[in-house]
Amino acid sequence: MKFRNYLNESSSFIKSLKYLKGLKPCGKGMAILTSDLDKLSPEENNKNFESLKEMLKGKNYYQSKGHYGNIENSIIIIDISLKEASKLANDPRWKQDSFIWIQPLQNGLNYQMIRGNKKVSSQKVESGDDVQKINDFFTMIKGRKFRIPFVVPDMFWK
Repeated sequence: MKFRNYLNESSSFIKSLKYLKGLKPCGKGMAILTSDLDKLSPEENNKNFESLKEMLKGKNYYQSKGHYGNIENSIIIIDISLKEASKLANDPRWKQDSFIWIQPLQNGLNYQMIRGNKKVSSQKVESGDDVQKINDFFTMIKGRKFRIPFVVPDMFWK
């Protein structure tokens, strides 16, 4: 039984990574976002996360954990437009500082961290053994980490 659970957990990570590395078509695009806010209690954040998942009924998504200063519930949504992703990230119940939008291109994927009208881009996803050792700025599915290495100038946060 434990081995079967391990296979299911590993397969979630592998399936999502195939989308994130462009090995499976992602339709309109992908988004990584959260409904968690530092100022809310864990109970309030869990309630908001359940509301977010309810809004995604019928969509293909993977639950994950992110660590961006603090651990947070996050979600990877497959086949979602930038407009839809922005609307979710900016819901008044959990308006986020930023979210990740992954745009399909003819020859790969473009990863963007979006904050208002500001964007920074990256061209890759990292998931090797070195990423498993990092303590911040990663997303994790079933215990396996990946990151999109953005170089973010200070002005992005102002």
